[in-house]
Amino acid sequence: MTTIQGLTYLEVAFDEQGQLTSGGDELLAAAAGASAAAAPGACNVFFMTHGWNNSEDSARTLYQNMFRLLSGMLGTNLSSTIAVGVIWPARALSEDDPAVEQAASPTDDVLSLAKVFPQQQDDVAALGAALGAPQPAVAGAAGLYAQARALVTSPASPVPGYDEDAPLVRGPGAGLGLDLERLIEHVCGNSLDIVRVFTYYEMKNRAGVVGQQGLGPLVRELGAQVAGVRVHLMGHSFGARLVAHALVGLGDVENPQASPVKSVLFLQGAFSHFAFAPAITQAATPGEEGPLAGLTARVDGPLLSTFTSADRALGAWYPMATMIQHEDLALLDHPANRWGAMGHDGFQQANAVTALLAPQGSPYTFTPGTCYRLDANAVINADQSPFAGAHSDICHPEVLWAAASAAQTTA
Repeated sequence: MTTIQGLTYLEVAFDEQGQLTSGGDELLAAAAGASAAAAPGACNVFFMTHGWNNSEDSARTLYQNMFRLLSGMLGTNLSSTIAVGVIWPARALSEDDPAVEQAASPTDDVLSLAKVFPQQQDDVAALGAALGAPQPAVAGAAGLYAQARALVTSPASPVPGYDEDAPLVRGPGAGLGLDLERLIEHVCGNSLDIVRVFTYYEMKNRAGVVGQQGLGPLVRELGAQVAGVRVHLMGHSFGARLVAHALVGLGDVENPQASPVKSVLFLQGAFSHFAFAPAITQAATPGEEGPLAGLTARVDGPLLSTFTSADRALGAWYPMATMIQHEDLALLDHPANRWGAMGHDGFQQANAVTALLAPQGSPYTFTPGTCYRLDANAVINADQSPFAGAHSDICHPEVLWAAASAAQTTA
């Protein structure tokens, strides 16, 4: 445990199955101590979860920067607030993360995946062998497609009924005879791109597993052991999906007021923008409810989602990757609409409220139980990479001000 400009900071870590590996006892003790020293109901705990392809070092840098901004907004709430960085095994290739040492070769880079696929050492080795061939083959039992696909073992939702993509699926192939191997070969620029595609699918699924079986139960235990604790969940990219599925793992609550979760912030969320919709117009059965729609009852406060058109990762690549994942070309609908991501255009539902991501100090009028689309086009817009655009351009005072305002902890 340490501090960031006076803000208590600690970390919790989960493995790929959502098992808590460190930090849980320290968090419970710190929250109990902060609660005992504060007025009843004044202890606030902010959780922040990183996204895909973040090493632990990258995640820690993100958390330090984000919580440094938050600390200056808490005023008299600073001493009774705890910031928690969530570490989960989402890193894929070293060449995609400048915070880690780069692998000597593509084969070495793939073999390094063994660190985040501890139960699949043989699959990783076979994938490395396939990539190391003089002329790597895509198709066939020993080809890159089959070997990389073997890495996808996590379910989209361990608890049945909460896969937010399920209502949108009309495949396999949507009756189009889709040849996935040829399609993957066409859309991938090189052999490592094929590896990226399937590690992407695994980490997307894994986020749901860690949320449901890891973070959700930890938050539930925190609420049970520390009376009046106020929990605020923030997640970036696939970390936003993790946070959404933590609401599943929270379990049933008698009413929103009984829930320890008082606010949720999805930062450029990489999961379906229909997830919380009472009725999905693009569903295979139009009007079907989003699988996470009922979970707003587990949040005693607002749910926020930032969105920006400058996020190329979510505006272009996410819908294409999701469309391919579900073997559905979606030719009858614009894929960015049907397969769109939360961080591209926010909650897609009639009962969502649109608001501008406001400057620090500007008042918000957030209402509990309401979903807010925070238009971040004027803030989250730095073109940080040819692939992702502004996807990770989230460290801004305006972002943390929205979080603090939703949590009602502003000075």
